[in-house]
Amino acid sequence: VVGMTPHQFILHTRLNRAAVRLRRTSESISAIAFAVGFGDLSTFNRRFQRIVGQSPSTYRARGGQ
Repeated sequence: VVGMTPHQFILHTRLNRAAVRLRRTSESISAIAFAVGFGDLSTFNRRFQRIVGQSPSTYRARGGQ
């Protein structure tokens, strides 16, 4: 229905929630990563970079653009 596997859907949902928190809060990146369901910060950083196209810190610094 959504054009992706269940795993991809969950990953995109988690990353979307993380992106919102990066824009709207001053929480640490690691706290956000763990809060949205990642057990490892490096995995979160790699996946965020691959899907969003920039690192979480760059995304936050640019205001989510």
